[in-house]
Amino acid sequence: QGVLDVIAEGIVGNYSDGEPCVTFARFALSNGIHYCTASKAPVALFYEELTRIASQGPTPCKFRFESACGDGTPIFNLRRYCMPSSRVTKFEAILNTTTNMILEKMESGNLSVDSGISEAQRLGIAEADPSADVDGWDAAVKCLCLARVLMARSPSELPASIEAIPKASLRDCVSLDEVQRLRTEGKRIKILCSGKAVDGKIALAVEKVIIDNTHPFFNVNGCDNVWKFEFDNFCPLTLIQHSGTPRDTGYGLLADVLDCTG
Repeated sequence: QGVLDVIAEGIVGNYSDGEPCVTFARFALSNGIHYCTASKAPVALFYEELTRIASQGPTPCKFRFESACGDGTPIFNLRRYCMPSSRVTKFEAILNTTTNMILEKMESGNLSVDSGISEAQRLGIAEADPSADVDGWDAAVKCLCLARVLMARSPSELPASIEAIPKASLRDCVSLDEVQRLRTEGKRIKILCSGKAVDGKIALAVEKVIIDNTHPFFNVNGCDNVWKFEFDNFCPLTLIQHSGTPRDTGYGLLADVLDCTG
């Protein structure tokens, strides 16, 4: 304390325990240092704890994470600063641009799932090990972040773990034949993330859906993200981010730093 005002971190945290990010966050916040992260894991797993440390420590500070779920798109700050009395009751979203890009390449390039993965890797979009993206883990963690921050009144409303969230694996549920057949019918496959509050519980899922051109997500392509939110006291809102890049993630971190220090 006194040496650092704010820490901005972009490490990929472990989905099982949030490390190493959560240890850094606990240390910073307990010493009155603002902590801004682009990592999903500490938000998905430890949001309540880290928010409590930030607000109740000897020197109150801020825990911010706008880049955790959408390359810097102001999802959390929208609710925090513009809709403070509203609670999200339902969301639908496309949150994993890697799978969205692969599906587009399968349509336009007549590529198999494996060839689509290889193409996404060549373009620098997919990781060397694409499992977190194509098997639904990345999207499920983002679902849990959204539900934890925007929907839940208590952690008891949430799924018990990331493992408990149903996940569609691109490799298991999508084929080139199906993609091309649906294309001729004017339909598309999307990997849809959803959350809904029902009877005191929040149900989350990452699912394969088939949509036509009447669906608002039909033209969400490639590296686009989209979120549709329903609220307890406001009309539905839909936000689309077009072709997000690491630069936008960096902007989200910068915006968090300015929020903490401005």
